[in-house]
Amino acid sequence: MDETAAGIIEQQSALADFDHARDDFEIAFQAVPDEALDYKPGGGDFSLAELVPYITTSINQYSQLIDQINEAHFGEVHIRPPARQDTLTGRSIDRQNLLLELEAAHDSLASKLRNMLGDSFTRQAAVYFPGASRGLPTAAADITARLTNYYNEHTRYVAQMLEQRNSRS
Repeated sequence: MDETAAGIIEQQSALADFDHARDDFEIAFQAVPDEALDYKPGGGDFSLAELVPYITTSINQYSQLIDQINEAHFGEVHIRPPARQDTLTGRSIDRQNLLLELEAAHDSLASKLRNMLGDSFTRQAAVYFPGASRGLPTAAADITARLTNYYNEHTRYVAQMLEQRNSRS
């Protein structure tokens, strides 16, 4: 197998893992009873429902980063600090809309990642995250792995939060 074929297989495998991790998170979130959506553990930053827009915002930020990396032709990219995220406190929670927004953000980023041909999926750019004094070598492959792990962590977190909530009931 040549290097190009191996790269394509690696990219497709990473993107399949990314899609499966999203599916697993959505399944975990769908299992949350409506009455538990506003549950926020003591010391926690987000309620169960607020996890979805939090993840959606992260995906949108990484999608913008992919755009910036491409526009900079894999040169230096300087990231501005993200805007403060609104919370869902005091608003009605529309589970379906939250998941549709997540789905749209995920699909948009996945499409960009699938369109990165050749070595552009693994080619790194120097990304200066807020507060960094030097660029962190970052590739689309790194972003895909980071978000896949992010989904997986939050899938486990949903289960832990539900368990905590249920043990207090």
